[in-house]
Parts: sequence; structure tokens; C-alpha cells
Amino acid sequence: KISPNLNLLANGITSDLNVNYGIQINITAYETNNGDSDVVYGLYRNNVLVGGGDTADIALLAAGSYNYIYNSTEGQNYSSASLTRTVTVNKTIPNLHLYLDNLEGNLSAAYGNITNITGISDEGLVLKLIKNGAEIGNGTLLNEFSSLVAGNYTYMLLFEGNENYSASNVSYSLEIQKATPTLSLKL
Repeated sequence: KISPNLNLLANGITSDLNVNYGIQINITAYETNNGDSDVVYGLYRNNVLVGGGDTADIALLAAGSYNYIYNSTEGQNYSSASLTRTVTVNKTIPNLHLYLDNLEGNLSAAYGNITNITGISDEGLVLKLIKNGAEIGNGTLLNEFSSLVAGNYTYMLLFEGNENYSASNVSYSLEIQKATPTLSLKL
């Protein structure tokens, strides 16, 4: 008996795969053996059958480690065999946006103006908006419209992390400058 010719590709390469969350993976398994009608081929992800024969597993996987095995049973002409690939899906960093009056950066404004603070992520994640260390809101789209007294304010947009995204934050300063009073003298 001879060893069967098995092929197991991870995104087109014949080695283990390391990707960030959000990247689709394509695990392709195929064989090139003649006279193997009595051999059964199977592709497994973490010991669960995902396909038989020439097959592929195309998926967007959660962050974690996945063990793929493509194996064959013994037949009249072929011995049993298997190939293994490990796919590691890493957490990714979310894209957070904190706008102070439509500017992603520090802002200086005069007293008496209404400021618009907006927080959002490209991924639609649940975030926290924090002003001077105190949480002032949470959700997928955060806004604060206010007329603040003169002083310095620090705003932080915080994502605490989940299965697929790493914890992340962005912060900017808002300075509200004292207004100059308008004086008039009437005689």
C-alpha cells in the first residue's frame, strides 16, 4: 500500500495561517489519487466534519485557534493519512472616532457656544463616552450637545473589548475659553 496524496491549503498556502479577525479564511482540501474509490476523505475543524472528498471551508471565524485536519481512511491500495493546519484568528483593534465639533482632535471654543461631542466606531460596537473621568453615555452612537462653563474638559471614547476586538480608547481635550464681555457706556 502507498500513502495517498493529500493537499490542505490555508488561504492558498501549505502552512499554518495567522490572520486578524475580519479576514475571511479559505481552507481547501483535495486529493489526487487514482484507484481510491474505497477511501473516504474528510475535512474537520476542531474535530467536527465540515466536508468530504475535495472540499473547502470558507468562513469568517471568531478570534481563537482552529485545528483543521484533512484525513483519509485506509483502502485496498492506500494507507490512511492526514494533514493538519492550525488557523489562528487574532483579535483586531476597532476603529474608534471621537469628534469634537466634527474635528477628530483637541478643540478650543469660546464660552457661550454649544459644542457637539460625537463618538462612534466603524464596527458598530457598544462604546462608553467619558467626560473628566465620569461616564456620560453608552451605546453605538454617542452624542453630547452642551454649552459648558469656561474650563478644560477631557473626553474619552472607550471600548472595553470583546471576543473579537481588543480594548481601545481615544481621547481629546476641549478648552472652553472665557468670553470677553461687551461693555457699553451710555451718557
